[in-house]
Amino acid sequence: MRAQAGVLLGELDAAAQEHDLVVPSGTVTSTGVAGLTLGGGIGHLMRRFGATVDNLLACEMVTVDGRKVRADEKENPDLFWALRGGGGNFGVVTAFEYRAHPLGPDVVSGQIIFPGDQAAAVLAQLAAFMADAPRELGLATALTFAPPLPDLPEEAHGKLVLILIPVHTGDFADAEKTIAKLAALGTPVVNTVQRTTWLKTNSMLDATAPYGWRTNARGGYIASLTEPAIDALVQRMAASPNLRGTITAINVWSLGGAISEDVEEDATAFSRAGASWLWEAATVWTEPEHDTPYDAWADATAAAMRPHTLPNAYINLTQDQGEAWRRGVYGSEAKYQRLAEIKAVWDPQNLLRHNKNIAPAPTQ
Repeated sequence: MRAQAGVLLGELDAAAQEHDLVVPSGTVTSTGVAGLTLGGGIGHLMRRFGATVDNLLACEMVTVDGRKVRADEKENPDLFWALRGGGGNFGVVTAFEYRAHPLGPDVVSGQIIFPGDQAAAVLAQLAAFMADAPRELGLATALTFAPPLPDLPEEAHGKLVLILIPVHTGDFADAEKTIAKLAALGTPVVNTVQRTTWLKTNSMLDATAPYGWRTNARGGYIASLTEPAIDALVQRMAASPNLRGTITAINVWSLGGAISEDVEEDATAFSRAGASWLWEAATVWTEPEHDTPYDAWADATAAAMRPHTLPNAYINLTQDQGEAWRRGVYGSEAKYQRLAEIKAVWDPQNLLRHNKNIAPAPTQ
């Protein structure tokens, strides 16, 4: 499947679903396909089909000196390696070619909401649950303050809750059994999981990321969802400023399956070595006076999670954390050096530097 750089994820999904196909991508329909892909690309289907870059077949790019080039496994293979996770450091990518997979139109998805006092206990059981889960099950979780959902008791509105967001793309009978076991990890107050369409499924998180709002994000990979890591996540969510007109969540996604097992670490710039989970603290708001308290909260959350967070990461998951972070985010010094050498070939003057920048390696 071919997409130009201005395509949004909702448009990509809609076009693919006309043929009962899907390209593994992100989870918010207003996200641009270009930035998502060049950073790696994670979403509900990563356990079944891998990251977006694992399904990228080719790119077309305009270089900083104005040439049009193609990058794939045979033509400019070093550049193709770097574009799969190295971000917008090497040129202006104008088109992407993806491997699409049969899927849909129906899947099983929804939300299972647990009260905040059950959050730590439910999270503590997820590692064992996901170790035996099929690849067809994608799982996100969100610690957040409960929105005023119609099915949610009014006394829970605004209170801390844990939301499990399962997406099962396999056999419907298997999905029913798996979701029942997942809900039984605690006593949920709401369970909306049902058979629905893929297009509805991959737009259900749009409400958490309204287009054009102010935002920040911090996050990283976790090797193991340990009790200290869970306690830190719950405590940091409880410490959120929770100001009126804002949306805050700490999301925890299960890796494993295709994204963790089917692609060698050094096959792409995108790193996933050692990661079983990833966490993301994200807030959106509209008022400039909320910048300072939410930036401070995000930084404090990153500091609290640092002992539990791996040095490699999904670069789209967080704002730039400085040079040391950028050198470690790709998983090894050798991978970073390779990226710097490729940068020196395609952008030796570092014109493309207003990004999570990879400086060009010094010329010999």
